[in-house]
Amino acid sequence: MDESEPRGFFHHDKKPGHEHHHEQPHRFDQENVGGGYGEQQQQSGYHSRPGGGGGSAHEEVFKIVCEANPSYYLTDRGGELVLAPGNESNPHQQWYKDTRHSSKKDKEGFPGFSVINKASGLALYHDDKKDKVYLKPYDANDTSESFLWSQSADVGHGYQCIRPFTDVHLNLDAYRGDKEHGGVKDGTTVILHKWNKQENQKWKILPISNAAYGGGQGQSYGQQTVKLSCEARPDYYVTVRGDSVVLAASEESDPRQEWFQDNKLAANMKDESGSPAFVLINKATQKALQHGEKEFDKVRVVSLHGDRPDESVLWTLSADVGKGYRCLRPVGNIHLNLDASHGDEKHGGVHDGTELILFKWLKRENQKWRLTYL
Repeated sequence: MDESEPRGFFHHDKKPGHEHHHEQPHRFDQENVGGGYGEQQQQSGYHSRPGGGGGSAHEEVFKIVCEANPSYYLTDRGGELVLAPGNESNPHQQWYKDTRHSSKKDKEGFPGFSVINKASGLALYHDDKKDKVYLKPYDANDTSESFLWSQSADVGHGYQCIRPFTDVHLNLDAYRGDKEHGGVKDGTTVILHKWNKQENQKWKILPISNAAYGGGQGQSYGQQTVKLSCEARPDYYVTVRGDSVVLAASEESDPRQEWFQDNKLAANMKDESGSPAFVLINKATQKALQHGEKEFDKVRVVSLHGDRPDESVLWTLSADVGKGYRCLRPVGNIHLNLDASHGDEKHGGVHDGTELILFKWLKRENQKWRLTYL
């Protein structure tokens, strides 16, 4: 093989904070974050999940590692593609491959595929800016082939190059991640670069065990433990007090502030934008976060009965609305959002005991949430 070119292998946009009383996201654009995948996916048929049937779209979940430091995984960090310390249970480091376009072959005869992040629904995307790699809402019907990538043959030790389907002379590259430039570190960005035979351009796409992503049988809820904070006051967390749900100052190892995020109980349900549903179950009380049906309805916790919870405890996440925050919405109505009541600056901000309600999207910081995986 010609060592000058390896043969054949593989950033983002924005939803929605409160003046209790203002505009509404609908279709996916910067003014409206309808949800993780964007409306295109409803038409594309890109909906199958592990255990959910649907054929070849993506039945396995993968991690993507670089030879420069295999303990760091490719990560969606708030819509930016970076390398970060690996954790197989972190959905921001879990990826699906959509191989439905594998009949298409790159210049060297290798099949094309798309790579989609489990947590955000955003996919690796390239365009005519030759050094850029983006994360964008996945559109399987994009005829530009900008969502398609291919892998080279083995370039040593089982590693391959990951290249844009339309230009096999460029390679996924951990920027300055080679030894000469200091190596890979937390937050190393990922770009495209011509082949230079360095370890920061060599990648493996490796399956993740069922146990890590909750795809196995006979698992109880709690595959992932999270804490929920609001951009209006990031040091306060969603906390259970009795049957009420409020924001409270962070307490280390307080189980009332820790939640199990369960995708399995949601039985592969998705909201109208294609984002997968999940249940949030409080670690201390074993009760689920419950939403109402209209504006100003308070958010509470309720006991779960049976293995098919009703829709009132199913939630979905929007795409990134800035700085890694997202909107948390009822699965049946993505136009309502989890809202820290009067928690915006105009109304005095978040304090101990701030209640949580549903409210329409106002683009304010008290409607933007971060799930921190423990």
